[in-house]
Amino acid sequence: MEGKLDKRSFSRRDFLRLTGLAVGGTILSACAPADVETKVVKETEVVEVEVVTEVEKVVTATPPPMEEAEIWFAQRGGTDIHYLTLWNDELGPLFEERHPNIKVNYSPLAGTGPELLEKYLAMFVSGDAPDVFTCINEQHNVIMRKGQALDLRPFIDLDLSDEDIADWNPKQLDHFRDENSWFGLPMYLGNRILIWNKDIFEAEGVEPPPTSWKDAWTHDEYTEVMGRLCKDEGGERIRWGASVCTRWPCLNDHLVPFGGNLVDQEDNTKCYMANPGTQEGLEWLRARFWDDGYMPVSSMTEGLVEYQAFIPQFTATFEGGPWHLRYLADNAQFKWDLAPLPKGPVTISTTATTDGYLGWSQTKYPSATWELLKFLSGPDWGKGLARTSLLQPARKSLMDYYITQARIQYPMLEEVNLELLKEANDLDLGHTYPVYRYHGEALEIIQPVLDQVFNLGEAPVSALADLCDEVEEVQLRMLNQEQG
Repeated sequence: MEGKLDKRSFSRRDFLRLTGLAVGGTILSACAPADVETKVVKETEVVEVEVVTEVEKVVTATPPPMEEAEIWFAQRGGTDIHYLTLWNDELGPLFEERHPNIKVNYSPLAGTGPELLEKYLAMFVSGDAPDVFTCINEQHNVIMRKGQALDLRPFIDLDLSDEDIADWNPKQLDHFRDENSWFGLPMYLGNRILIWNKDIFEAEGVEPPPTSWKDAWTHDEYTEVMGRLCKDEGGERIRWGASVCTRWPCLNDHLVPFGGNLVDQEDNTKCYMANPGTQEGLEWLRARFWDDGYMPVSSMTEGLVEYQAFIPQFTATFEGGPWHLRYLADNAQFKWDLAPLPKGPVTISTTATTDGYLGWSQTKYPSATWELLKFLSGPDWGKGLARTSLLQPARKSLMDYYITQARIQYPMLEEVNLELLKEANDLDLGHTYPVYRYHGEALEIIQPVLDQVFNLGEAPVSALADLCDEVEEVQLRMLNQEQG
């Protein structure tokens, strides 16, 4: 045990393990006073037989006292007043009430992307890092590979039931685990959906989109509707049919349905951009921007990205997620609703976000760190995020609560198909952020060509396939360096 004895919640299961009572308890067999039983033997002979009765007595024990632990919890995006209020006023005190020997120092961390990862890595090197912290996308992979993520598998095997684990989307969980370890737990689950302007659909005489994932449009049907929703004035396009994210985290929404992916899912040192399904999905996207003109790049919408361009009605639809609900409820001056993303010839899918909580491998208090991780991935914190931030819970069992709370806060959501999010969760739909083993090095090669294909319309999608050899060479070189 490093440093002081670290504190952990003393569950009944722990107690039984520590005292050897896991199977029935420790039993003391004691002889009670003998009973006398009379039996008739043959005809007239009487024999007295002593019968010994065993009495079970369970020895109780007092759990050993727990020493205090003080741990640091760093919340990405924690400057958001909703996170601060939730922790400081409600759930922080609840956690410490349940775990009086664990003191948690909460601190917000700014940033989301590479700058946050660099901040974490610098903290690890300095030896002064948070015990529990939030990560997103490729950050988990980098931190785990550098040996800085606490392996949670022993704690999970001890403390979480099969029902607990089944309450999460297995595809999302796979982002936090491999065959050897389990290094994180989900913060929330966001599924990408189509968000559409009901007023524009009605004005243009376009039938509403499907309401269930099982009835989703095909990509051809989606394309046809986009065209009908576009609007021109004076030879200039003033409204586009859809706004779709073509940044790295979003692209797979239109590649997986065609059987494609950006990264080989069997070996994340291998490039998958030359795969026929990947190329088909990429070309479908490129053509909507630069052949049909049904989708705008942000330079066409005054620099506004997808969800922002939806509010002034530059677009009739956009692909977003439940993380946009609060923004839409506060800002949209028209009726809107949710619909499923289109299905492809191979499958239907949607993003499963990868925001999650990790523990630091060098924490002085691994058991206390686990108790906080367990709390943050449990129902109390999930309900809190649902109430304060309208973030879709990672746990399926909280979806009804989420929908109810969202509609209490924003009664206009009674008219919005939030049940679509619950259906995606029930169906375990989702693909996670595609991550190369050496992700930053791969994106240095890929991102400039992505910009040429989608933002500038100056390159064919085959240019991305042409990068695969270079990407794999870099991956192999980095792997060899890592392994010595």
